[in-house]
Amino acid sequence: MGFLTDEEDNWGFVLTLTKAGKNTEVKYPAIFHIGFFIEGEETVNEINRRLKEDGFEVPAPQRNNHAYGFYVEAPSGFTVELAA
Repeated sequence: MGFLTDEEDNWGFVLTLTKAGKNTEVKYPAIFHIGFFIEGEETVNEINRRLKEDGFEVPAPQRNNHAYGFYVEAPSGFTVELAA
């Protein structure tokens, strides 16, 4: 298991990498996702629009308790959050 942190920038970023055995079936928890926080709601809206134009089914961005953004399912089956 390995960890990548942002000790110098202190943004609270942690990336955890785990190597599973060749015969290990990986099951992600229902809430598992990777998130990208980007600058500005307009950028979130632009990415959302471009994904829709490219044929992805994405919900409109919404404001929730921590950000303005949306979630989309990646082709590999896990969830990606894009938010500002």
